[in-house]
Amino acid sequence: KEAPLGNGPNDFRKPISGVSGIEERFTLMRWAIEHQKITEHQFVKLLCENPAKIFGCYPQKGCISVGSDADLTIFDPEKVSRLEIKDLHYPEELEYSIYNEFEAKGKIVSTIRRGEFLVKDGIFNANATHGKFIRRELK
Repeated sequence: KEAPLGNGPNDFRKPISGVSGIEERFTLMRWAIEHQKITEHQFVKLLCENPAKIFGCYPQKGCISVGSDADLTIFDPEKVSRLEIKDLHYPEELEYSIYNEFEAKGKIVSTIRRGEFLVKDGIFNANATHGKFIRRELK
């Protein structure tokens, strides 16, 4: 039996807000390095430096230097990262991902924001302090 058209996920004219890809980009870019599509230097520019410059918050963000925020992602280059819909932070009504079961070498193990661990050894720190809003405009 066909599902009736209406509001919500059954109505193609009313798509679910958001787009998949942000959460998956690290794994996708590690795949590109693994398959010699980009270099590690290009990886850093694409995921860190360039976005910070575009949003006008470089060098506070997007690089490692004196005076910059201590925002770091630590990954194990030998561990395999596998994207699974059940592990991704998608809206409840979104039941699919074109990246489901995609694999690449390189798994994020820890995330540090301004010197504080948000995720350490894969475990989220629920006591981490809140972030700081930085109003920016595209450049």
